[in-house]
Amino acid sequence: MAVLSVEEHEPVWTVYGQSEKFVRTWKVEDMLVGRGPYLVDRVDGGLHRTGVVFASTEERETDYRARIRGPMVLACRSRRVCERVAEE
Repeated sequence: MAVLSVEEHEPVWTVYGQSEKFVRTWKVEDMLVGRGPYLVDRVDGGLHRTGVVFASTEERETDYRARIRGPMVLACRSRRVCERVAEE
C-alpha cells in the first residue's frame, strides 16, 4: 500500500492509499477499488479503516467523533499530557 495523499482535520488525519503497483504504472487494472481512506487519530495514533461511502460524505468528522471517540472528550494540559474525561 502506498500513501497518495493526507488531509489534516481537527480530530484525525485522513490518509488515502493505493496499491504500490498502481502508483508505479497508473494502469486501472492495478488499482485497488472499493476501499475508503484510513483515519489516524491525532491524539492517540489509532488507525481506523473506513468504507467508500464514508469517504464521500461531508460529515465524516462528526461521524468519527460519535462512533470512534464516543461521548468522551480529551482534556489536554499540554501537547503530551492528555486524558479522556466525561463530556459535560
